[in-house]
Amino acid sequence: MQRKILLSYLLIPFLLAGCDTKQGEETKRVQAAAHTECNAVYYWKTTYNLSDGEKVFLQKHRVGRMYIRFFDVVMDVNPMTSGLDAVPNATIRFQEQPDSTLEIVPTVYITLEALKLVKDAEDEYASKIVNRVFAMINANHIKNVKEVQLDCDWTKSTEESYFCLCREVREKFHHWSVDVSATIRLHQLWQNEPPVDRGVLMLYNTGNIRSSKVENSILSREDVRPYLRGVLYGLHLDFAYPTFGWGVWFRENEFQAILDWKKLSDYSQSRLFRQKGGSEYVVVEDFYDYVISASFKKNDRIRIEKPSFREIMYVKNLVNREWGKTPHSCILYHLDSLNLSDYSTNEIEAIFCTD
Repeated sequence: MQRKILLSYLLIPFLLAGCDTKQGEETKRVQAAAHTECNAVYYWKTTYNLSDGEKVFLQKHRVGRMYIRFFDVVMDVNPMTSGLDAVPNATIRFQEQPDSTLEIVPTVYITLEALKLVKDAEDEYASKIVNRVFAMINANHIKNVKEVQLDCDWTKSTEESYFCLCREVREKFHHWSVDVSATIRLHQLWQNEPPVDRGVLMLYNTGNIRSSKVENSILSREDVRPYLRGVLYGLHLDFAYPTFGWGVWFRENEFQAILDWKKLSDYSQSRLFRQKGGSEYVVVEDFYDYVISASFKKNDRIRIEKPSFREIMYVKNLVNREWGKTPHSCILYHLDSLNLSDYSTNEIEAIFCTD
């Protein structure tokens, strides 16, 4: 048990000894069931510790499924070989056990750089992903798991390797009656479907965040509309909508960083910023912000991005025109009480509604 806990909590390479997925009766609790339509949320933090407000939110809105990011797979130095490798990073730490009434979907984010390193060794890395997920499920006594999700922005050049990885992961999880899903970006709607059981269409991060000309890179109907016209997709899809925001920092029209917009909002009426338009602020004088550890210069621009309820519903209506007759779940990205507080109870219910 000590070994399992270490594997779950430390940022180390994948299981070194090829841990057997047959890990006793606790793992055998994992059983498959028909994918049901329900309200769902993503949880995308490195520590699982829900606030009281987030627990109330889950109950109030009858959330039945939570996609929890377990770890990332990134390109980094493997301390065992001292060479570059695809290794786990940012593993979540569970300070509390998820509610057993919630269906938990462990989610693994794979960077494009790491995916390129996996080529020609997909079976090996699939085993490592599966073993690590099972180790974390067992070490943290997570009970209600019917599905695991892979999240990767694959491209045409990496499609073959990613699809091979998906097939291997799916085959291994199916041995334990666990389904596998994948996230689908808008541009991937017009590519081949990955060999998984279902997908989640990510209706956020639709624009180019690095462009100073973009008004809202998180969600724009103009970005979404062309991809949804007449699309025929072979996988069952659920749909994820954004309920988060950020500040995008530019200097001389060059992208600098993404900033915590909630902390920036403290300065919206400050003498340090001048509002330019509804969502853009210009720095009036040089200063260092100790809260977010950033050094601003005069004339730097901060673009505040957050999807309005109206924009989300417009995009949701576009989705309903194509998939409205097909049962599906609506997913919020992500569970964070500060961001969710900007939407009323009725607005959240409207986003969740699939009628």
